[in-house]
Amino acid sequence: MKTDFHDYGYQAIINFESWRVAVLKYYDALIAENIVSLQKQILTDEVFVLLNGSCNLYSAGTVEIHGMIEQIPMEKHKVYNVKKEYGMLLP
Repeated sequence: MKTDFHDYGYQAIINFESWRVAVLKYYDALIAENIVSLQKQILTDEVFVLLNGSCNLYSAGTVEIHGMIEQIPMEKHKVYNVKKEYGMLLP
C-alpha cells in the first residue's frame, strides 16, 4: 500500500501492532523560537530519518539525569536512533 502525505505537520501514516511510521513536515510550532516544551520518549525506541530539507533533534540528558538542551543538526538519509532505556539520542 502506498500512502502520500501532502499536508504540513505530523501524521502517523502506518500503524502496525507495536510500531508506527509517521511523517513530520514543516510546522510553525516546531520552529526553535516557538518551542515551549520537549517530549522525552521513554517507553519505546524512536527512529528519525531526514529525507529532505533541514531539521534538528534536541536532547536534554537521560531519563535519570536531566541536562542542558543539545541541538543535533540532522543529516539527510542518516538514521538517528533514540533508545528507550536512555531517553536520549544515540549514534
